[in-house]
Amino acid sequence: MVSEMPLLPDGCKDMESLCLWTIAKATKLKPRIINELRRHKWWMLQDFSKGRDTPVVYAMFLEIGLDSPPVLKNTTAVVCWSPKPYSWSLVERFMRKIKKQDYPRKGDVVSVISGGASWFEVKQAVPISLPAERSRMLWNSMTNQGWILIAQGEVAAPNYQPMGAA
Repeated sequence: MVSEMPLLPDGCKDMESLCLWTIAKATKLKPRIINELRRHKWWMLQDFSKGRDTPVVYAMFLEIGLDSPPVLKNTTAVVCWSPKPYSWSLVERFMRKIKKQDYPRKGDVVSVISGGASWFEVKQAVPISLPAERSRMLWNSMTNQGWILIAQGEVAAPNYQPMGAA
């Protein structure tokens, strides 16, 4: 496990804000409903599929509303991001600077995960929601290809109170 948290996507100052932003974007729920979802558990992976030379790409799996009644059929949200540009050659960096196309931008494909007969594009800062069985399949494909668990934890919605608390 890492001792310090990796760089988060733009606009997210901590894990709580990243989790709530991911849930809001992936599920399209209103903030009032998100606040009622209570506790969420998250896992963060880093791509090492090509060894230590792999560009820095993170993926976060987020289990939504652990201790509240299920309100969604897609109970897992996934968001991926690369916090810094890939290691471009000197000429490529110069050309991208001139064109003002610094990599990665929101929606850019940062990795492709193959899962048996299908594949999944990992896009920059585009949260999606998945049913549990599909997220497990994606997780297994990613870990089989060299993605490694680097951090995990849980966060609570802003007005969270444990069950039975008065």
